Amino acid sequence: MMRLNKFIATSGVASRRDADKYIFNGYVTVNGRVVTEPGTQVNEFNDVVKLNNKKIVLSKKKKYIKLYKPAGFLSSIDKKDKLPNLLTLVKLQPGVKPLGRLDFNTEGLLILTNDGDFIYKMSHPKFEVPRRYYVKIWGTLSDEELEKITTGVNIGKGVVVKLDGIESGKILKSTSWWFVVVHEGKYHEIKKIFEAVNHKVVRLIRLSFGDIELGNLKIKESRNFSKEELTFVRKVKKG
Repeated sequence: MMRLNKFIATSGVASRRDADKYIFNGYVTVNGRVVTEPGTQVNEFNDVVKLNNKKIVLSKKKKYIKLYKPAGFLSSIDKKDKLPNLLTLVKLQPGVKPLGRLDFNTEGLLILTNDGDFIYKMSHPKFEVPRRYYVKIWGTLSDEELEKITTGVNIGKGVVVKLDGIESGKILKSTSWWFVVVHEGKYHEIKKIFEAVNHKVVRLIRLSFGDIELGNLKIKESRNFSKEELTFVRKVKKG
């Protein structure tokens, strides 16, 4: 037996959070009956679970892929997109989707999987999984600006955020590079943090997500997780 929201997440159809929303809003049926309680127990082998009248089947084999997404691509697998997306970069099996997203002009590590439980535990803010980026900005940071972005800046509408960590990379004539760490990945969060201290981000590369690193992947290149990376997956799912 398995909780209904976990069943949906494990199938790869939706994250645990989205599964809860679908269930609460009456989009999910079990054996033809609408169920609105995420904790409802279902038999993953015998019960028929449908989302929007489409049957959900558990994926027997989990897939874990890492991709170097270039700038100028959507973090989407929607065939209706007018702009280039992930479908032009990698061939995906049904149910495999991106874990989170990278902004259109952000590049670097993107994880794709059909493991909904892994998606949930990697992306939900309460687990505080760190993301590490390499950021190029106009100008460089003063000591005062460094203190501000690591203690908290207002990025609009009363939202105060901060970097979890920052280290200097390269200091050039008119620009500088910085290694930064965040654990939530709010929309344009890093760009807004630097803009709050009057520095425009001109390039942003995600280097790692948890223990999964971009490594030596080249732009547009993808590959399956290594044995070491799969060990990290098991660790996350047990936690």
